[in-house]
Amino acid sequence: MRNALGSQGKDAPRALVYYKTDPLFSSVLRNSYRHTNDNEIIETTRLLHQLGFSIDLVDREAAWPEVASLFKNEYAIYFSNAAGNSAPLHSAINRKVTAACRIYYAAGPEPEFSNELVHARHDAFDARTGQASIRRRILREANYQERLERIDAIFYVGNEFVASSFDKVCSIPKHRIYPSTSPALFLDLPSIRNKSPKSFLYLGGHGLICKGLDLVLEAFDGLSDLTLDICAPSTEYDFWSYYQPLLSRNPQIKFHGFVDITGALFREITSHTAFNIFPSSSEGCATSVVTAMRRGVVPVVTRESGIDLEDFGFAITDCSVAGIRQLAIALGDMPRDQLTNRILSTYRGSNHYTIDGFRNSMTNAFIRTLSSKRLI
Repeated sequence: MRNALGSQGKDAPRALVYYKTDPLFSSVLRNSYRHTNDNEIIETTRLLHQLGFSIDLVDREAAWPEVASLFKNEYAIYFSNAAGNSAPLHSAINRKVTAACRIYYAAGPEPEFSNELVHARHDAFDARTGQASIRRRILREANYQERLERIDAIFYVGNEFVASSFDKVCSIPKHRIYPSTSPALFLDLPSIRNKSPKSFLYLGGHGLICKGLDLVLEAFDGLSDLTLDICAPSTEYDFWSYYQPLLSRNPQIKFHGFVDITGALFREITSHTAFNIFPSSSEGCATSVVTAMRRGVVPVVTRESGIDLEDFGFAITDCSVAGIRQLAIALGDMPRDQLTNRILSTYRGSNHYTIDGFRNSMTNAFIRTLSSKRLI
């Protein structure tokens, strides 16, 4: 899409952004926050426009002939959402495009390393259960390093785990980006009194083994004095078929399927749950976790979830069924005053993960990168 936010004039420097375009045409996408990047792509293009750039926005599903017509242009910036499977033409575009500054937007860890972590989690599931799992959240391609060729800066979503994953393969300058959450989410103070330390949440998207739901289910099996609300996709039929007997014998575990985070059901669930347990193997920054934080649900997560826990969250250091089970039991006995402090600190910590937090971190990253290239 040419000049996505209006004309800057024929002499304005140009930015080529390879990401997604559908949120520009759908208020439903922008308002539902089914994925935070539906709003973040609009903020990114708006920021570039404010910095004085004319923007060509290319959808991640564009065909090569549609993209190739742009190579006659000279660009000041090439910005690509290139860490996962969402930019299939990135390497080819990067080879062809003329650009003074090339920015690799990393919504997840370095791809080859991420694949290793996901495969390891599936290997562990297969060995533990005797099942041959369907492997999801695997990144395609063979030559991952090609994605980073000629790149001038990495804008990464997440914590030091994500940054360090790229340290192994390159010395490119890196700038942290905070993902956003829905502005409709907030902690209503009366719900603090309703939150029980024995009430847990699992909130996550596709790739249930990669994200550790199998470990959580097995850890909570038989813990009748703890409750677990699961908000996750129902479409991984192989997974749910295997765990249906466990769900049937544990009425304290409630499966809700995919839940609208702006809806009444999510508000009700997060009004009584105290802890969000999320032992993922590979994330940029788990937006499901920061979404729950905006409702005062204390994160209990692995380092690989990409969340800074500061003084409020709990790290899963023993990511085994026994380790998670032991941690959940201990958290269930947390005194009320300590729980209240954790809830309030969690909500304060969630202020990083707002649209303002995203905008500020992205602005800082662009200014530092473009200044170093003398483009502003």
